[in-house]
Amino acid sequence: MDNDMRVKILDVASRLFLLYGYKNTTVNQIAVEVGIAKGSVYMYFDSKADIFGVASERVCREVLSAMAGAAASDKPVEEKLYRMSLEATLYIWDFCHQAPHSPELWSEVLAAAAKYAVPAYEESRKLFAKVIAEGQQSGLFGRDWDSDTAARLLQVAMQGFDPPYMLVESRQQIETELPMLVELFIRGLKAQDGAK
Repeated sequence: MDNDMRVKILDVASRLFLLYGYKNTTVNQIAVEVGIAKGSVYMYFDSKADIFGVASERVCREVLSAMAGAAASDKPVEEKLYRMSLEATLYIWDFCHQAPHSPELWSEVLAAAAKYAVPAYEESRKLFAKVIAEGQQSGLFGRDWDSDTAARLLQVAMQGFDPPYMLVESRQQIETELPMLVELFIRGLKAQDGAK
């Protein structure tokens, strides 16, 4: 199977989903834009939902890649937590503000692609837990918290910065307030017995 054609279909479909939304994008539109017959699309994907799911997985992978890069850096633990949080949250904000249908599309990404989104949240939790454990091992954070539980709590707190943006009005607000949330989290981890 031609992987280049699969990628081209995904690229075109992603652009059309952003422009028109999932519901208003058809396999026929995708095929016409790619320059192939509608039936040829089905050589690469089972359905429009399959195309959308794989495109959504690609978005999740991009977010995780940015987070993993921040986690693997040689920066101090606190800086890693700030960068990881901002990388994920700002990527989602930017994604959701690319086109008129993007905010609704993000909700559709999470609903239609749960089999991709749930593992992505799990993987991001593991990245946060690894950095928190690194802080515990260095003595920066106390060891009273299970790093996995602390990571999950950070994710829950960060959801206030996610779509449908009931609590957030601008990218600048995220850039200002998310680091404050992470700072509160870091202070809580430091406040435990044994932390510096």
